[in-house]
Amino acid sequence: MRFRFQRPAGTLGRALLVFTGWIAITIAAAPRLDPGATLAELVTHGLARQVALAAAFALAAAWAFRWPDAGLGAPRWRALRLLWLPAIYVLLMLGIARLGTLPAPAVLGFLAVNTLLVGLSEETMFRCILLSGLRGRIGLRPAVAISTVAFGVVHVLNVFLTGDLVLAVAQSLAAMASGVLLAAIRLRSGSLWPAVGYHAVWDFATFLAFLAHAPGMEAAGDGGADMPLWAPVLPILFILPLGLYGVFLLRNAR
Repeated sequence: MRFRFQRPAGTLGRALLVFTGWIAITIAAAPRLDPGATLAELVTHGLARQVALAAAFALAAAWAFRWPDAGLGAPRWRALRLLWLPAIYVLLMLGIARLGTLPAPAVLGFLAVNTLLVGLSEETMFRCILLSGLRGRIGLRPAVAISTVAFGVVHVLNVFLTGDLVLAVAQSLAAMASGVLLAAIRLRSGSLWPAVGYHAVWDFATFLAFLAHAPGMEAAGDGGADMPLWAPVLPILFILPLGLYGVFLLRNAR
C-alpha cells in the first residue's frame, strides 16, 4: 500500500492567525519603560512576562495544530558543523564582554532565562509556524523571504518600549539579516532546536557585551543622547556577513 502525505487544509490561515495572536500578546503584555530606557533593562530586571507568554502561546499552537514539517524533532547533527561562522561571532561578543565589567550573578540569571525565552518564542513563531505555513502554500524560497521580512518588521515594535524609532529600524534591518541565517540553520539541520539555541546564545552574548560596557558608554554619551546619526548603521554592517552566509547555505535549498 502506498501512503501519500496530505497537507492539512488551512495551514497558512492558521499560521497567520497564530501570528496575529502572538503580536497581540507581545504588545499587550509589554511593560511601559521609562523614556530613554534600553532593551537590556527589560531582560535583566526580572522575568520578561510578554516574552514568556508569547513563547507559551506559540508552543501551544505548534502542539495543538500539529504543523507539518515544523522541525520539532532531533537535528541532523552533521549539519551543525555549518555553525562555525555564527560561533565565531558569539565568541567575539563574549570576548568583548570579558574586557568590560560583568554584571551581578542575579542579572546574568535573568538575562539567560529571558534570552532563552526570546529564542524559543521567536523561532517557534517564525521558523516553525510561519515558515511551515508559508512554504506549504508558496514554496520554500518565497516562504524564507517573507518570514524573514516579517521577523525583521516586528522588531520595529521595540519603539513602543524604548521610544527610539531610528534604533528600532536599525534593529529591524539587522534582524532580517540574522533571520536568513536562522532559517538556513533550521532547514539545513532539519530541526528547530539548533536555531533556538543559537538565537538564545547570540542574544545573551550581545546583551552581555552591552551591559559590560554600558557605564562607560553612558558616561561618554550622556545615556546615548549624543549618538551620531551613523551609529545605528554599525549593527547592520556587523550582522550583514551572517545574512550573506545564510544565503550561501540556502543556495541549493529545494
